[in-house]
Amino acid sequence: MVKWDELTNSQKNELIAEKVFGWIKKEEGNWYQIDNEKTEKLLLTLPLFSTDPATIWLILDQFDSYQITKMFPENYRTIIQANKNVGYSLELNDSVCKAALMAVGIKVN
Repeated sequence: MVKWDELTNSQKNELIAEKVFGWIKKEEGNWYQIDNEKTEKLLLTLPLFSTDPATIWLILDQFDSYQITKMFPENYRTIIQANKNVGYSLELNDSVCKAALMAVGIKVN
């Protein structure tokens, strides 16, 4: 089980890259994505999934269905693909990241 709140932002970003996107980190620290022809393509920089609101759509585009709800007072709930994949957080990015990890079979608390 992943203890999301105990991870650094860098660790969160790497976890999303590996588990949700299937990207690979090589020894030299470079990140690669695998295209449809099973060829490695170098990524210049790892997106800031855990902190940059613009990356939310990159994550959600990996899935067929999702729902984001802003709840009172300031809590976000994200559901991805099934009601069992629900992420709650005070931060929207954290909510989306948690739900995405659950949707790919990673337990998060």
